[in-house]
Amino acid sequence: MNRLAKMRLVGAGGGAWTMLALLTGTMPVFPAPFDPELLTIIDSYLTQKENCVAARMLAVIKDAGGKVIQTVSIPCMAGNGAAFFQSGAKWNLDPRLIVAIAGQESSFGTDWQACPPSGFNAWSWFWGGSCPNSPFASYADGIETVTKYLRKWVDKGYTSVASLQSHKPPYCASGCGDWTKNVTTFYTQIPTSPAGDPSDLNFPAPVFDFALGFLAVDGNIRGSGNTDNVLDFFDDFDDGSLTAFPTSAFSFAQGLAQTTESGGFLRFRSADGARVGMRFGQTFLEDIATLNFPITKGSGTSEAIASFRADIPAPRQFYAIGTRNSGPTLLESVAISVSLDSNGAPRVRVNDQTGTTLASDPVALPSSGFILFRLFVNDAANQVIVSYSIDNGATYKPANSFKFFLRHGTIFNATSTAHFFAQGGERVGP
Repeated sequence: MNRLAKMRLVGAGGGAWTMLALLTGTMPVFPAPFDPELLTIIDSYLTQKENCVAARMLAVIKDAGGKVIQTVSIPCMAGNGAAFFQSGAKWNLDPRLIVAIAGQESSFGTDWQACPPSGFNAWSWFWGGSCPNSPFASYADGIETVTKYLRKWVDKGYTSVASLQSHKPPYCASGCGDWTKNVTTFYTQIPTSPAGDPSDLNFPAPVFDFALGFLAVDGNIRGSGNTDNVLDFFDDFDDGSLTAFPTSAFSFAQGLAQTTESGGFLRFRSADGARVGMRFGQTFLEDIATLNFPITKGSGTSEAIASFRADIPAPRQFYAIGTRNSGPTLLESVAISVSLDSNGAPRVRVNDQTGTTLASDPVALPSSGFILFRLFVNDAANQVIVSYSIDNGATYKPANSFKFFLRHGTIFNATSTAHFFAQGGERVGP
């Protein structure tokens, strides 16, 4: 779809813009055997198995004959639930398998014989010819490496726990009488719902596929002054390139290789490899695109409008745009999103950086077409005023007219610069 067919920008009161073209929305699915609590379940399971206290555990080091020669305090593997999940989702391999193999090979990192604990190789994965020569930089490094290479085994048809011993070479080369039995036991012990299936090691993690149609900014950025109905940035994602301007003006938290621009959209989809993020005590699998041009205190008002394909999210899923302070630590943020309420109905929500809902409104998404989000930044008042449109920009509903309204969002209280961002993803923790 070419640029003119996709949209026309028409100046209106307050810089309202009209979307003229329509595309069909799709509904993401939520497949088994993914358990949205898996990250915390793995950490709880490992904490119990390792006797982990304050992120430390006692481990024994044995000689070649199995005699204990030293007891040491080392970091726990518990706490790496996000790493297990992220690697599993990335490589479509059940992270419960990687936990279970660590249980068999090193009693979850508490029993070291072939490998020194300083190498974090709790899986006895001899990538360097022998375990002492096969260290990892961290447990997370080991989780990623073992997951990545076992995915190759599964792709060759070794799709069950039992079949891993039929691979040439097998996973366990000696003293392996109970290897399959023990790995299967640990694998099925992890209390997820649905339970892991030792006959199928694939891991169909959450499937989300949201599509950003355009992002346009008027005012403040690039020394442009106040909003004046003349766009200072516009990207309709029509050239298929992430590295050519204007899309090169974005940073992607999930990485460039895990991001796709296709069909006139910037795609936020798990199939490309999303990141695991932590905010206000919750864990998310998500894609984030941040516009590198900052909004600056004292440089004028600014307005950003973004169009998303009007998908109905699955439970725990969302797509959004927002502002956030500059810098690595999230101190101040405002986001407007679409997600489902407890009754399974779509809602538009406005949240701040703590997860507090500032405004919330039930929304009847168009069966085909777009929903438009608008953020107006009043730099003089340090305020972000949020609105949305489901009629292609003909009218916008402001947050203070939502069914629930607490207050507008804030900006520039934490830092003198901030950035616009867009994102899509799923909450995967409690």
